[in-house]
Amino acid sequence: MTIKINQDTIYHTPTQEAFNELVQELEAAGYLWTGKALPTSINNWYRLQEETCVRTYSDQKILSYDDLSYYKEYFNDVPIIEYKTKKERSLEHDFKKFMDLKELGVKFEAPQKP
Repeated sequence: MTIKINQDTIYHTPTQEAFNELVQELEAAGYLWTGKALPTSINNWYRLQEETCVRTYSDQKILSYDDLSYYKEYFNDVPIIEYKTKKERSLEHDFKKFMDLKELGVKFEAPQKP
């Protein structure tokens, strides 16, 4: 997933895996937590778990986190994006390709048992 570098964004990370991938990507882009710690050095996901959101402040390249309901209520002007892991994005891509082929009339059959 491409991080929106020049835009304040809220990323919803419903899994630990999504959180880990997001903070790695943000760290590579030069972001730090508000206390100036590297994003990968602090695991804030365990506090809020599937409600965890990470907010980027692009002008300062800093991050904060809070729960999804907080951001929905108080920051409805900032886009909320559900962060998808590489694996999730790959599965969605494969499914879309499958559906496109199905629409083209390609038939799929289950493999025959020997």
